Amino acid sequence: MIFYGKASYRIRKNTVRSRLFSVYRRVFGEPDPHSHIRWRSVWPMIEKAGRTLDVGCGTGSFTFDVAKKTGGEVVGLVYTGEEMERAVRLKESYGKSRKGRRVDFVMGDILHLENLGLYDQVLCIDVIEHVEDDAAGIAQMAKVLRPGGNLIISTITREYPKCFGWGFHQRVGHVREGYEEKELRELLEREGLDIVDLRRHGNAITRAIALVYYRKGYFERHPLLWYAVHPAVALAGLLDPFLPSSRPLGISLKARKRHPPSLSS
Repeated sequence: MIFYGKASYRIRKNTVRSRLFSVYRRVFGEPDPHSHIRWRSVWPMIEKAGRTLDVGCGTGSFTFDVAKKTGGEVVGLVYTGEEMERAVRLKESYGKSRKGRRVDFVMGDILHLENLGLYDQVLCIDVIEHVEDDAAGIAQMAKVLRPGGNLIISTITREYPKCFGWGFHQRVGHVREGYEEKELRELLEREGLDIVDLRRHGNAITRAIALVYYRKGYFERHPLLWYAVHPAVALAGLLDPFLPSSRPLGISLKARKRHPPSLSS
């Protein structure tokens, strides 16, 4: 098909813009500061694994990176048809590459995982605070996890809405203010999961970014400006692990499933 005039120009322009944004994201990551900080705390916890389940993976933008690190199969659980369409398009963009072949997506929800098989590792990144029955969600993830396998959770603390603003907090669908470490530990231990690693994220730099970007909404109203300053912000975010805060915005943890007690002969 041949396109003429303005229509052809718009198509070429959109194609070039899409490719530029693709290169940008590969170099600097997603233009979302909190995602960077959250994943920076989670990333060292992810281990090599034969099968990993990424619960609530959204459009799968991080799922392919997880597949590369684990070296095994990764199944991304998506909740909506729109997310599935975008995830499938992303998978198609990887073609027949090793990274693309290792990832599959299924539709479902955290409260019904029983038909997905067993996994060596389960990721639940910024999901549990959206689930009304969080205890049932953790129970389901524990059921599909093999003994000795790891459940990795990243979630918010009660400092989060104070910093990001209650309007943003409600708009993104959080159903609770956040968690204390004790609450998470109790929920996990009830399902035979013991915390083996725990990291807090969110320092003064993070708070300043959240105040301007999320609470005030300045960069949301000027997205191109954010693309310009985001590389510097991403670099500043590297300091987050080295600037511990007494009031963290989030918690990332790794909990290991206990092996069943051996039967004595």
